[in-house]
Amino acid sequence: IGLAVVTLGGGRSHPDDRIDHAVGLTRLLPVGAELRAGEALALVHARTDAEAETAAAAVRAAYTIGSSKPPAEKTVLRRILAR
Repeated sequence: IGLAVVTLGGGRSHPDDRIDHAVGLTRLLPVGAELRAGEALALVHARTDAEAETAAAAVRAAYTIGSSKPPAEKTVLRRILAR
């Protein structure tokens, strides 16, 4: 998902890359959510149709859709704090 945003121009591959704040992904469906036919997994914001389709394909590849809810997992494994 993160690399899809970078590909759209919303992140950096190199420190001198510019960030396009108009592109990215919003309304990502959370893990374990119920999905109905025709419902979007995410909303893609892109400059071109080709970039939008590339990002949409990455989003589709990142999700696994099944008939049952996955087991709950910790989303935060450990916190690292400054001393």
